[in-house]
Amino acid sequence: DSSAGTSKYKAGQVATALVIGGHRDIGSTACPGKYLEPQLPAIRAAATAKLGVTAMNPTVSAPVPWGAGQQLVVSATTNAPLTWTMSVASRCGAVVRNLSGTQGAAGALSVAWDGLDNAGAPVPPGAYTFVLNGTSGADAIYPWSGIGVISTTPTSPIDPCGPPDSFSLTGSGYGHGVGLSQWGAYGMAKEGVAASAIVAHYYPGTTVAPVQDDMDIRANLFYRVSSARMRAEALDAGGGQIEVTVGATVVTAGPNDVFTFNIAGSAVSVQRTVNGQTSELGTAPAVTVKWAGNRDSGSASGPATAVNVIGPNGSFTTPGHRYRYGKMEVIATSSPNGPRLNVVNQLRVHDEYLYGISEVSSSWPDAAMQAQVIAARSYALAKIAAGERKACNCHLDDGDGPYSDQFFVGWAKASSAKGDRWVAAVNATFGSETTGIAALYNGQAISAFYSASTGGVTNSSKDVWGGALPYSTNVDDHWSLNPDNPNASWTVNVPQAAMAAAFGVPAVWNVAVAERLPSGAVRTLSGTMQDGSQRTISGDTMRSKLGLKSSYINAVNGQAVPGAPTVTPGTTPVPNATVAPSAAATTISMAIGPTSKPRAGTSLQFKGRVLPAVGGLVVQRQMKVDGAWQLKASTTTKANGRYRFKIKKAVPAGAQYEYRVVALQNGAEIAASTSGIIKIRK
Repeated sequence: DSSAGTSKYKAGQVATALVIGGHRDIGSTACPGKYLEPQLPAIRAAATAKLGVTAMNPTVSAPVPWGAGQQLVVSATTNAPLTWTMSVASRCGAVVRNLSGTQGAAGALSVAWDGLDNAGAPVPPGAYTFVLNGTSGADAIYPWSGIGVISTTPTSPIDPCGPPDSFSLTGSGYGHGVGLSQWGAYGMAKEGVAASAIVAHYYPGTTVAPVQDDMDIRANLFYRVSSARMRAEALDAGGGQIEVTVGATVVTAGPNDVFTFNIAGSAVSVQRTVNGQTSELGTAPAVTVKWAGNRDSGSASGPATAVNVIGPNGSFTTPGHRYRYGKMEVIATSSPNGPRLNVVNQLRVHDEYLYGISEVSSSWPDAAMQAQVIAARSYALAKIAAGERKACNCHLDDGDGPYSDQFFVGWAKASSAKGDRWVAAVNATFGSETTGIAALYNGQAISAFYSASTGGVTNSSKDVWGGALPYSTNVDDHWSLNPDNPNASWTVNVPQAAMAAAFGVPAVWNVAVAERLPSGAVRTLSGTMQDGSQRTISGDTMRSKLGLKSSYINAVNGQAVPGAPTVTPGTTPVPNATVAPSAAATTISMAIGPTSKPRAGTSLQFKGRVLPAVGGLVVQRQMKVDGAWQLKASTTTKANGRYRFKIKKAVPAGAQYEYRVVALQNGAEIAASTSGIIKIRK
């Protein structure tokens, strides 16, 4: 760990160290000291004796071509004399060769196979499994198995076993794993964590605070379609009026009227059908539709109404596709396939849009739903700030393409079972009539990416998409592995044809995780061909082409994958962000003394005050490590709002640390100080 300041190695440099060794072997320190250091050889010997007879670190040599007379060699190191046996089996399961021998003394062991079967005939090319066993007196080694490959040549016979019919991949999580984990939020909420603290945890470095959100957003419902139809439906008795504007023509109609929109050259043509009679209303580049019960209903009057919108192959009688708020626009647009229509719902973010977000169950804990609202609001505001997309005439789509934005289902969410709980969750995040709580970075709403769940640690945006965002880093998400999550563990059987297509080869003989991301998700998956050559694909390509739920892979064909992350549940970590209250602002000051450049071994004090003064508030002293704030100590405020921390000895000389303090109320951060730098002198 080069961040501590004592390492002999630079960050990213590979170091070779003994399994049982001292800190001084890799760090500039005297640890473990002059008395323990001389005892390390004896400790190693004692540990080796406890192991019993062992063949350590067995490996198989690189693939050899068929017919070249080269050997496949299994190499290992033993800690005792060994009588050994090794079997060689084809991928079909047939044992083709049995080898045996003895090793007179501990040390390097080398077992070579010449590629011949027990009858002395050359075996065909393919992947062969080696199983090594051995005994030393009454003790036996733990059996080891590995794969060796004889590759094809122009004159070699065909591998009679052929490639596997399928591959079994076991993993966890669902989605890209960047940002907020929905099942993680569920788990944190079940532990009693507030929504703001949940959001702060998954978007480190942000401030969770109210921001203006009463502007309209444009959500594309149907993208580049050939036609669309609409009708009004009364939600309350007496409702159902609708207004359609085509150029200078404004028509007010009732729930029995159906409006059909088609392409006419580079414009939209509109037909009205009532009681089986169809009439032409005209054409225009764009058509506007309003309905009763809205902020702007135009000429449509009466109680609450929804508009039912369907595409070319839709049916008015199926559930969904009903919209309560805002207005509709049908716009003629160009596409590679000629003129098409975009259907867009324009409505207010603050409540109208968020009431229709359908990303989590309305039966979830309040804090989990509220965290989802905050993330959805942040995402929407960031899309507005980015500007309208010309291709869709929208800021975002409804989650059904082409951009795969968040799912917006209109009236279907609020009117569904327990939909009132979702509406209440949205209302709970209001700061005022024109503001709502969002995750902010430098005062601006963030692109709050989120997915269903992860393998225990979230991905960074840089690792998945290549674009680094300061608030999109790896954070703990062990809550995703809660058994309530149906995707805490899953297995997918991938047919040979699909695996071969993913790698762009005729057939794949073996797959393995070649490299992992810091989160434990797959960075690259390798595929081995019949001739022993390999190709790799990215984890994201693997997920999309193989139809996997995520890129967090733990096992292949039932065998645990080396390097698979081990995630153990723990306590909820301190959120790495500032959570601002929606009421009067709270501040916390921090003073470091007697100097910000203390000598090594001297003491330091941190003191300050929370205003308005409140006694009993939790104050945490945090230190920045690898870009993230980590808890170092906690205390509580006195009645006058003051607090104090003390570091008895500042070490080591030459080190530099960045600190801050934060105030918490009911588990959520309500204020954070400006950070301060400590430089320790000799």
